[in-house]
Amino acid sequence: RNDGNGKFTDVTSEAGVGHVGWDYGCLWLDVDNDGYLDLAVTHYSGAILYRNRGDGTFEDQTEASGLGSIHQFLLGMTAGDYDHDGDLDLFFCGYVLFDREKARNRPMVAGRPAVWTNPVSYKPLPSVLMRNNGEGVFEDVTEDAGVANPAGKSMQALFCDFNNDGWPDLYVANDVGTADAMFQNNGDGTFDDVSTLSGTFDRRASMGVAVGDVWHTGMMDLFTTHWVNEDHALWRNQSATTPDKSILLEDVGPTTGILDIKSTADVGWGIELIDYDNDGHLDIMLANGSTIEDELTLEVLEDPKLLPQRCRVLRNDGKANFLDISRGGGSFFQRELVTRGLSAADYDQDGRMDVAIVLHSGEGTLLRNTSKGTGNWLQVKLEGSDSNRFGIGARIQVTTRSNTYTRQCVLSSSYLSSNSMVWHFGLGDAEIAESVTVSWPAGGATEQKSVKLNQRITIQEK
Repeated sequence: RNDGNGKFTDVTSEAGVGHVGWDYGCLWLDVDNDGYLDLAVTHYSGAILYRNRGDGTFEDQTEASGLGSIHQFLLGMTAGDYDHDGDLDLFFCGYVLFDREKARNRPMVAGRPAVWTNPVSYKPLPSVLMRNNGEGVFEDVTEDAGVANPAGKSMQALFCDFNNDGWPDLYVANDVGTADAMFQNNGDGTFDDVSTLSGTFDRRASMGVAVGDVWHTGMMDLFTTHWVNEDHALWRNQSATTPDKSILLEDVGPTTGILDIKSTADVGWGIELIDYDNDGHLDIMLANGSTIEDELTLEVLEDPKLLPQRCRVLRNDGKANFLDISRGGGSFFQRELVTRGLSAADYDQDGRMDVAIVLHSGEGTLLRNTSKGTGNWLQVKLEGSDSNRFGIGARIQVTTRSNTYTRQCVLSSSYLSSNSMVWHFGLGDAEIAESVTVSWPAGGATEQKSVKLNQRITIQEK
């Protein structure tokens, strides 16, 4: 719990969310539109839903919510109002059929533990789409919606309106051996698999995903992180050029400098597109850490030691050329670590985006942004009425004299992580926001004129 003074207090036990198990992803969301954030957690054999009582404690609603019907290995998840009925639905990434006992009893080969095989060796599990009835009770509609992705070995997903037709589409990042999946929302409760037509049929093993308007076109571009010997991808959204509003993305990573910072051994996980210096251009924060073990000695049976790697900060020069500034980013970026999840928020409310990073089998790390000479900024919090309470799926546009900045309110960027629902805009040397416009998921828009900068505002749906 954020104490409001730059410090945090561990309230896990008293809040009632201390599940012990093989847990993976987490997501804050308001499943029943009561204004309190509930917590969903994925694990080796399903998912848990903790409902927020509004008094600092939670109750386990897994069975009552219908999520107890899921009995399989899940990794990432995302939430969005895919059917526009005013509540958040849940999509869970099915991974692989994995035998824990077999993994615990690794055979010996020539006196050393056998090498763990990669996900290609395991059978895939389908993903699951759970539709919310408006009261936090969910029904499995995976097959009817057409998003099972049965061969996926899925790692992470996000709902995002890639073609600006008002309906959230679904992007699923799949592990080694299976191409990523792009599902276009038909607006009738179903999706079409447009992975090939959209240009995103990519067999690189994807881990993390993030979206943002890198080129200031009003469209959401996409970043995906990848495995050993595979370049990361920065997909420029070209959907505005299609006459029928079909989704179209192009991997322009080789022209942006992002390939220069990835060694062949690097494995990328958590990823965020954030404007860390508030100059008006989205930068990249990247968590790395290998899946390959160090020397196979008997000790790895008790304590597997994965190869550590450095995390990265890439600065956008304003023309979507990204420069590695990690060496000047602080001592954390000089350390070789095995990291996984990454989440961004302005936890101390000083107008600069901070980052939390999770270490594999280790403690979390909180990185406070102390960048000097940063630009002006604006933070926007939403309150939906006809739309879901936190306005997830809304599109916010901040217009200044020189530019228009667009954010889509998307949950579950990064990898197995959950981000702030206060939407941050770096605005450079702008002196005022001429307008702030919110296009709500339920339809309609709310506009505020002549908004002062360097503050946090709340916009209500009316």
